[in-house]
Amino acid sequence: MSVTVKIFYPHLKQYTDNQEIVKVNGSTVGEYYVYFFINGKSAYPTDLAKPVRDGDELTIALLLAGG
Repeated sequence: MSVTVKIFYPHLKQYTDNQEIVKVNGSTVGEYYVYFFINGKSAYPTDLAKPVRDGDELTIALLLAGG
């Protein structure tokens, strides 16, 4: 199954050979280790077991804390 992943933060592109959009395989959001949006909707924190479907688009964002 192929899922499209958009790399939102430029410094993460070092892990994707500077590609902004990559295709990956997987069956749930929880198989990935960052904050995800599925088709523009947040999948964190309760929906990490949510399945992804062929052709879904994931957007990666890092969790940041501060105040």
